[in-house]
Amino acid sequence: MRAAAFLVVAGATLGVIEGAIRLMDAVLDLPLPALARTINARMALNPYQMPSPTHVRHWLLQAGWHAQSVDVAKMKRADGRIEGERAIDAARRSGYDLPLRINDAGFKGPDLDDSHSRPRLLVIGDSVTFGIAGWDFPRAIASSAPHVEVINGGVEGYSVRNALLRLPDYRAVKPQLCLIMIGWNNLYAESAPGHLRTLGEARRIVRMVGNGLGNGGIDADRALRQRQKHFDPDDPRVGQFRAARPAFVDDVEKLGESLESAGCKIAIATLAGLYVEGVAPSAKALEIGHLPAFTDNPAMLAASTTAANDGLRDLAKRRGWHIADVAAWADRQLHPRDRWFSDGVHFWAEGLTELGQFLAEDLSGTF
Repeated sequence: MRAAAFLVVAGATLGVIEGAIRLMDAVLDLPLPALARTINARMALNPYQMPSPTHVRHWLLQAGWHAQSVDVAKMKRADGRIEGERAIDAARRSGYDLPLRINDAGFKGPDLDDSHSRPRLLVIGDSVTFGIAGWDFPRAIASSAPHVEVINGGVEGYSVRNALLRLPDYRAVKPQLCLIMIGWNNLYAESAPGHLRTLGEARRIVRMVGNGLGNGGIDADRALRQRQKHFDPDDPRVGQFRAARPAFVDDVEKLGESLESAGCKIAIATLAGLYVEGVAPSAKALEIGHLPAFTDNPAMLAASTTAANDGLRDLAKRRGWHIADVAAWADRQLHPRDRWFSDGVHFWAEGLTELGQFLAEDLSGTF
């Protein structure tokens, strides 16, 4: 009887916590200028980013900002973003010495074509889409498909929540095709699969607001990157993450549904990272990769990524949206894996070029 009563109380408690989480999430997504000014003023942003004046823990690119890549690298170094500086320096040595420019519409890249004479592709994403200084895979798509105007809607650090808050900006540019390639920041924020996610979500919200009031996430991110990793595919939690459908997939559906209602065809890209399920990482991969705070086991991130990609494929099939299977392409083409990735999720400049060429071909029949 006592055990049954404990389970009832525990279930009710989790229900209350989950309800409170949903309510707080909904409140934080409302325009709250006063709270946004207080919290966002303490975010550790790049010089080309600006805090949202209306939404908590949200940021935008500064329209009209531009700088040479060498200067962007210096800014990264000054802010302690050593990995960003390293990626820019490597790109410059490889011939991708391009200036970083934010156009007047607040997107990375050249100004929009006012005539809108070509089909317009909007790529929605995070730092993988944003790319390295002036180079990125949307620009590589444009190089391979000059008859298409490609808009880079990627912003470093964005989760699907941030993208949902940008819906008015996305609709304003009236794209014919929207490619959604986002989810890494959501996966890295996951703390537990299935029924354990409720408490993890509570911790996530506390961190989200707390980080806004603190020194930013640069030091914490550096500490995570420096942790020792222990590859263990037999850890029982690997199976738990593999069986759990990541919650962000539902938000991707909301994002795609809203854009589709505005007249945009929808394509979803799967996620390709350094660690792959069923493949033991090399010593180099263990050295250069980074993992979420919830684990030091690359097998857990690989399992979570596979579960996310399965969810994205199922979503695209159910909604009749195009699936750009970047994960499957990477499994076929990117060998050895540690040659193409600078860390757990980010491509070197050459990898961004290959990715852009693949996507240009993959999306060629969607216009």
